[in-house]
Amino acid sequence: KDDSVFNIKSMNLNLGLNYKLDLIYAMYVKARIDGYYFLNEVQSISIRDKIKPNTYGFGASIYYGKDWNFNNYGLLGLSGGLDYKGLYANDFIMSNMADSSIYEKYNKQLYNLLYLDLAVDYNKYFSSKVGLWGLNAKLGIKGNITNNALSKSKVFLSNNRSVDMIVDNDKVLGYANIAGSYVLNTKDFDMEFSIAYYGNFGDRVISNGG
Repeated sequence: KDDSVFNIKSMNLNLGLNYKLDLIYAMYVKARIDGYYFLNEVQSISIRDKIKPNTYGFGASIYYGKDWNFNNYGLLGLSGGLDYKGLYANDFIMSNMADSSIYEKYNKQLYNLLYLDLAVDYNKYFSSKVGLWGLNAKLGIKGNITNNALSKSKVFLSNNRSVDMIVDNDKVLGYANIAGSYVLNTKDFDMEFSIAYYGNFGDRVISNGG
């Protein structure tokens, strides 16, 4: 976007619930449900009115996993499951500032996304004279089983034309997380400080964060 033309405001709200059931032989089942609300506002010198393409999101996942405790050599885990995300976008119209008969109309839409997720993780704490240090690492791969195309819809234009719009996503998405931490032990409390890297590597999108 060109910041001299568009003024975009956004705020995201998220609420989630997690549940874990421990089984025999260090196996477990984890479940999660999520709800999202994206409040957006776009203003431009070329748009007549502010538009608010607010979006609702929801998700659910279930995973089965097992851990192997190698004592001094750390904890190794393997998990697999299904991760679903849904996204509902309301309809909105963008009208030209100079002539309201020139516009683009975006219909409301529901997008669905379902991933098969497999991951391996490793966790280890190291004791030293200056405290306790931690290492956490995770590698995984997700496969999109919703036929890749999330949704196909049309954008209606003021000159009685329409254009097809396809919202798409990665077919395969690999991810890698690694974090180091330091545990501060005091007489009254313990506190852990960490720094982490998060990477996602898809066939369409690559992102890095920390």
